Amino acid sequence: MENQEQSAFVQSRLPWLITATALVVYALTLNRWVSLSSLPIVAGVARETLAPSINEAVGFQPLHFLVLLPFRLLPAAWQPVGLNLFAAICGALTLGLLARSVALLPHDRTREQRQRERSEFSLLSIPAAWVPPLFAALVCGLQSTFWEHATAATGEMLDLLLFAYVIRCLLAYRSDTRGSWLTRSALVYGIAATSNFGMIGFFPAYLLALIWIKGLSFFEFRFLARMFGWGAAGLTLYLLLPLLYAINDPSGLGFWRALRLPLVGEKGALLFPPLRSIALCAGLTSLLPLLLIGIRWPSTFGETSPVGAAVTALMFRGVHAAFLAAGIWTAFDAQISARSLVDKRLLQQIDDPWYGVNFLTFYYLGAICLGYFVGYFLLVFGRSATQTRQKISPTARLVNPLVMLAVGITVIAAPVGLVYRNLPLIRANSSLLRDFAGLTTLGFPAHDIIALSDQPYILALTGLNLRQKAGADQTILADTGLMPFAFYQQALHRRFPARWPELPPPETPMATLDRSYLMYQASVLAHSNDVYYLHPSFGYYFEPFYLQPHGLVYHLQPYATNAITYPPPSDALIKENQEFWSQARPALERLATLIGKRINDARVVGRWYSRALDWWGVELQKLGRLEDAALALQLARTLNPQNVAVDINLSFNQTLRGRGTESSAASQSLEEKFGRYQTWNALLAVNGPIDDPGICLRLGKTFASQSLFRQAALQFTRVLQLEPDNLEARFWLANVFLLGQLPEKALEVAGEIRARQATHPLNSTNLIDLVRLESMAHLGKGDTNTAERLLLAAHRQHPQNNALLDSLVQLYVQANLLTNALAALDEQLKLKPDNAAALLSKAYICMKLETYDQAGAAIAAVLKSDPENVQALLDKGAICIQTKAYKDAVAPLNQVLKLQPNNPVALMNRAIANLQNDQLDAAQRDYETLQKLLPGIHRVYYGLGEIAFRRKDVPAAIKHYDAYLKHAPPDTEEAKQIAQRLSQLKASSDH
Repeated sequence: MENQEQSAFVQSRLPWLITATALVVYALTLNRWVSLSSLPIVAGVARETLAPSINEAVGFQPLHFLVLLPFRLLPAAWQPVGLNLFAAICGALTLGLLARSVALLPHDRTREQRQRERSEFSLLSIPAAWVPPLFAALVCGLQSTFWEHATAATGEMLDLLLFAYVIRCLLAYRSDTRGSWLTRSALVYGIAATSNFGMIGFFPAYLLALIWIKGLSFFEFRFLARMFGWGAAGLTLYLLLPLLYAINDPSGLGFWRALRLPLVGEKGALLFPPLRSIALCAGLTSLLPLLLIGIRWPSTFGETSPVGAAVTALMFRGVHAAFLAAGIWTAFDAQISARSLVDKRLLQQIDDPWYGVNFLTFYYLGAICLGYFVGYFLLVFGRSATQTRQKISPTARLVNPLVMLAVGITVIAAPVGLVYRNLPLIRANSSLLRDFAGLTTLGFPAHDIIALSDQPYILALTGLNLRQKAGADQTILADTGLMPFAFYQQALHRRFPARWPELPPPETPMATLDRSYLMYQASVLAHSNDVYYLHPSFGYYFEPFYLQPHGLVYHLQPYATNAITYPPPSDALIKENQEFWSQARPALERLATLIGKRINDARVVGRWYSRALDWWGVELQKLGRLEDAALALQLARTLNPQNVAVDINLSFNQTLRGRGTESSAASQSLEEKFGRYQTWNALLAVNGPIDDPGICLRLGKTFASQSLFRQAALQFTRVLQLEPDNLEARFWLANVFLLGQLPEKALEVAGEIRARQATHPLNSTNLIDLVRLESMAHLGKGDTNTAERLLLAAHRQHPQNNALLDSLVQLYVQANLLTNALAALDEQLKLKPDNAAALLSKAYICMKLETYDQAGAAIAAVLKSDPENVQALLDKGAICIQTKAYKDAVAPLNQVLKLQPNNPVALMNRAIANLQNDQLDAAQRDYETLQKLLPGIHRVYYGLGEIAFRRKDVPAAIKHYDAYLKHAPPDTEEAKQIAQRLSQLKASSDH
C-alpha cells in the first residue's frame, strides 16, 4: 500500500507540484519586456496586418500564429508581459511532463537493476523515487538556455512542450498499451513539425522508437494508415500561410510561393553545416545516453566467471557515471554544450542580429537521461541493494554509502550552482533591449516624425517602445530595405494617406522602384516631415542628406544646393550629444560586464552602441576635439572589442595627438585588416565610419564606383584635410565633381593642382590627366571649343598618347562631330590596329553615320581576335537589323544569349529580328521573357501587340497596345500610329 501511494505521488502529484513551483520561479524572474529572441514573436503579435510581411514569411510559424492570436487583443503595453507569461506557463508544463516522463522510465536495463527493482513495468519504487524526476526538472529548468526561453516569449517553450508531450505519449504506451497514445503522438508531432524544423530532424528517431515499441506489429497496414493520417492532419497547418496570402496578398507572393517559403527555410536550416556539427556534439550527451537507456542489456555477455561479471558491472557503472557527469557539465554550458558551440561557431562570427538555434530538445533529452542515471545509482547503490538475496561484499558495503553521498551532493549542488550562475544573468538580460529602445526614442522630437532604418530588429524595438507611449502611434516607421518594393510603399500610404505619397499602380505587386526615385521621394518627405534615421548608415539615401545626431538617432538634413560638405554641428548640438553619452556611460559600462559573460543580447546591443559611439567619435575628431573623440572611441571598443573601425580610428587618433605612429591601415589589404569583412559595405554597416586618410581614399573610390558622388567627395575632402599634398585625392575629387555634373568645382580643383605645380611638380602622366580633366570640365560647361583646344594642344605634345585620343573621341561624340571622332579613332588604330575599344567605338560611330560596311569591318576585326566579345556580337546583330538582314541577325544574338541568357538588349533585338522575319512564336517567347525582366518597357508591349495584331487576336492586341500607350512617350509618331490603330481595333470589337 505504501509503495502504491508513493508511486501515485511520484507519477501524478509530483509533476504538478513541479509545474506549479516552476511557474512561480519563472513568473518572479519574468522578462518585463522583450529579448532579442522574443522580438520576432512580440513584433508579429503587435503587427497591424494579419498576414506576415514578405521578409517574415520564410520564418513564419503557423502554430505560434494561431496560439498567440488572442494576445493581439491585449493593449500594446501588456502584450510583451502577457506573451512572456504564456512562455512561463509552457515552460512549467514542460518540466511537469519531464518529471512524468522520468517517472515512467523503466529500470530493468541491466542485470543489477532487474535484481533490485521488481515492481510492475520496472518503474522505480524505492523510497527516493521522487528524487530523479525532481533532479531532472531542476537541472533542465535552471539551465540558462531553458530559463531564458521560459521567461521570454520566443516560441521555443511551446515547441518544446509539444516535443515533451510526444515523448510522454511514447513512454505512457509502454505501461498503458492504448493505441490512442501513439495516434496522439503522431498528431502532435505533425503539428509541431510545422513550426519547429528540429522535429523533422528527429523524425528518424521517432520512427525508430515506434518500431522499438511496437515490434513487427508496427508494419501492419491499419496501424501505419492511422498514424500517417493523424500525422498528415497535423501537417495541414503548413497551409495556413498560403491561405492568408490567398485572402490578402499585397506583395504578390501567391499561394504556392507562400507554401514553398517555409519549406525552403526549414530545408536550409537542416542542411546548414555548422548546425549539423553542433547537433552531433549535442547528441553525445543526450541521444547517445538515450540509446544506452533504450537497450535492455542481457545478464551476461558470454562471460560466466565471477571476475567477468564484476568487470561487466563495473563497466556499466562507469559508463553511467560518465554520462551523468557529462550531462551535468553540459547543463553548466561547458565547451561541449550546444549553447557554447552556437556562441563560438555562429554568434561570434556574424554581425547581423540573430538569436541562433537553441537546441532545447537536446537539453530536454539530456535532462531525461540525468533523471534516469540518478535513479540508477539510487537503485543500485541505495538501501535496496542490501535487501537482495545476493551476498554483499565488504567492499560494496564501504563503497555504496560513499556513492550515495556523492549522488546526494550532486543532486543538491547542481541546482544550487545553476541558480548561483544563471540568476544574475536572467535578471540583467531583462532590461537590455528596453533600455536601448528607450534611449533611441529619447532623441525624437515631441511631434510625429518619419523614422527610417535598414535593420529590422532596431525598427521593431523602436516600434514596440513607441506603441507603449500615448500619442506615439502616428510615427511612421519605414524599412528602407523594403521601400524599393511598390507593395510596401502602398501599405504605408494606406496607413498614412496624408503623409506618405501615393504611388502609381505598379505593373506587378513585386515591382521595384528605381533608386533615383527613392532619393527624390526621400527629399520630398523631408520637406514635409522631420525624417530621422535610427542608426548611422550610408548609401543612396544619404546623397541628398547629411546626418545630424541626437543621441542614437540622426535627423536627416538636406544639403544646400550644390553643396558638398555639411556645416559643422553647433555648440548646442555638441553639448546635447556629449551630455547624452555622459549620462549613458554608467549603463554602458554595466553592459560591458554582461558582454564579457557572453550574453548574446548584450553583445548585439553592444555592437549597436559601439557603432553609434564610433560615428560620434569620428565627428568629434573631425572637429579637432581629439580628447573627447578618444573617450568615445575607447568606450566603443569596450562595447565591441571586434569593431575594427574603432581600432583604426583610435590608432589614428593617437597619431593626431602625437602619441602613436603613423597609421598603417592603408598599406594592408582588406582581408588582412578586416578579416571576415569582404566588402566596404559590410564593414561600415556593422562598425561605423573610419577616419584614416588611407582608408578614406579607398572608401571614396568605392563610393565613386557606386555613383555615390557626394559621399565620395566627402571622403576625398577629408583626405585633403589630413594630407593636403595628396595628389591622388585631388584628382579623384575633381573627377567625382565631374561625374556628379559639377564642372565648375572640378575646374576649381584642377586650378588648385596647377597652382601647386611650383612646389609640387607634376610628371607627364599627371599633366595629361590634368588636361583631360580640364577639357571634360569645359565640355560639361558647354565650352566645346576650349575643351578641344586643350586636348589638341596636349595631343601635339604627346602624339602617341592613347588616353588623349580617347578623350578627343569622347568630346567629338558628345558634340556630335562624328567625322572628327572617326579621324581620332583612325589615329588610335594606327598606333594599335587591334585596339578592341577603339574598333567598337568606330563601329558605333559608323552605325550612327549609316556606313554599315565600315561598321561591319570593325566588328569583324574585333570578333577575329575575340569571338565571344558580347558587345561586338550585339553590334553585329544590330547591323543586320539595320540593314534588314533579319535572318542573319539571329545567329550572333543567339551566341550572346548563350553567354548571358538574360541580356535584355540581345533579347530585344532577337525578338525584333524574329518579328520582322515573321517568326511570331520565337518573337513572343523573347518579348514575354523581357516582360518579366523589364515590366515597364514600352517596346515590349509594342512587340506583343504587333504579334497579336498579325494573328488577328483583337483582345490581346488591344490589351498590349493599351499597355504600350501607358508607358510610351506620348508625342512620338509611333505612339500616334498605335493610338489610331487601337481606336480602330476597339471600334471593330464593339461591332
